[in-house]
Amino acid sequence: MTIKQLLKKSKELKVISKTPNLDVELLLSFVLEKPKEYLYANPDKELTKNRVERFDKLLTRRKKGEPIAYIIDKKYFYGLEFYVDRRVLIPRPETEILVEEVMKEERGKKKEVRIADVGTGSGCIAISLAKNLPGAKIWAIDISKKALQVTRKNAKKHRVKKQVKLLHGDLLKPLGKNKVDIICANLPYLTIEQLELTEKDVRKFEPKKALVAKQEIELYAKLLAMAPGYLNKNGIIFLEVDPVFKNKLEKLAKRKFPGTKIEIKKDLAGKDRVMIIKL
Repeated sequence: MTIKQLLKKSKELKVISKTPNLDVELLLSFVLEKPKEYLYANPDKELTKNRVERFDKLLTRRKKGEPIAYIIDKKYFYGLEFYVDRRVLIPRPETEILVEEVMKEERGKKKEVRIADVGTGSGCIAISLAKNLPGAKIWAIDISKKALQVTRKNAKKHRVKKQVKLLHGDLLKPLGKNKVDIICANLPYLTIEQLELTEKDVRKFEPKKALVAKQEIELYAKLLAMAPGYLNKNGIIFLEVDPVFKNKLEKLAKRKFPGTKIEIKKDLAGKDRVMIIKL
């Protein structure tokens, strides 16, 4: 079969995907180990039987709802390619807002900034910051040992192993006596009931431990309670939030830190996405 013929198989994904054409392009590029542009520059190129069979197997996985990122083991985030599998959440574009806000805060400063990335998962936040803030010292923390295996792989891939230290444990506790200037966190906040209402690919394939909390803002509340003991003077907390619980979390932060400046940044869809708490 030719590339052109295989691209037409996108129609088989219309029932389960909002981006069937892109999905097929990504799968075919992965099989051929070529960029997307190659597909349209060589539409009549015939593929070997082995490659067609491999493509069909990947297409079948996608038809069952498995996310593209898990099928091809990669996802781009903040201009970098990250390895991902079912041990970690797939990095979301909206999380880039958090990285950008940290960058705005630190850009041009000469001091070595110390950052804790809590619930690091694939390491996309910690590693993106390390690549863009070469003087930063970063602790990437996760309660999942399996997730940290993925973080380690990505830190090695992007050559930031010396800059990013991996810590296993609950929230900020693994820092021990270390103090930081910035805390970043994108923590689980869905209830089991809310999880059942999410899209099938999220519900069925992404790690529940990285999605679900016993109560909506339980982990965020615990983090804010711990934060003063781990932040240096004039420290800042950057939290990715769901617009649904933003008001509840903001009220909690104001009670915990009276008189503190709190900013809310919107994502590209205009939804409240990042909360910045300046102590």
